[in-house]
Amino acid sequence: GGGGGGLKGRGWPRWAAWWTAGGFLATGALFVKFPRYLLPLYPAWTGWVAWLLLRRCARRWRYWLLVPTLVVALLEGGAQLALYDAAHPWITASRWLCAALLPGDKVAVERWDHPLPLPLPACEGRSIDFVPFSPHRSEDRRAALEASVIVIASRRNYGAAVREDDLRRQYARLLNRREVRIFARCPHLGPLALTDDPLRDAGLDPPLPLAERCGRRWAWRLPRLDESFRVYDAPLTLVIVP
Repeated sequence: GGGGGGLKGRGWPRWAAWWTAGGFLATGALFVKFPRYLLPLYPAWTGWVAWLLLRRCARRWRYWLLVPTLVVALLEGGAQLALYDAAHPWITASRWLCAALLPGDKVAVERWDHPLPLPLPACEGRSIDFVPFSPHRSEDRRAALEASVIVIASRRNYGAAVREDDLRRQYARLLNRREVRIFARCPHLGPLALTDDPLRDAGLDPPLPLAERCGRRWAWRLPRLDESFRVYDAPLTLVIVP
């Protein structure tokens, strides 16, 4: 083939290489870089792997390697895409809080995480009294226990409990001694959730099985997902009530 842009010539690989390299360099130049920023490049990388297998791999191995590669990529991509069918857990938790809170109620929220409820239309006209607390400080923990509800927006704080015995005990007391409402969404393929388990990864005993937390019939527990995916795209939000 000539130098045109068709799939049979060299134009397509060359064009794809410039596009992929440009996207990667643009993302890499950012001050803060998360793997989730590279999501638009994953299909291109998968295409490159398929092209290399077809062009460079020995014929007897070509399709044995190509088919599993494409199947796994499509299944994982489909599971991640299905995640966004549901509303973000911070939105669903905020709607519940706006409906449940009474005038004068106090909401304890963790420092270094997002305070909930969000400023949704359902909360218009309400004055939310937030009580920021750190699980590391005893006076903060006492103030949180006196609040109407305690909000744990994501694993950003309790994720460190796997390395700190005292922190793990504090969260275990919260989860075991009070009612816990869970708001979550997980990557899934139909009734099967494909996700990590942030509570068990932190050494905590979950109040519900993983599949039930994800709203699915079954769950396949994966290794710990990247923080940017788990905290921003699929946080496990806990609302602890008396």
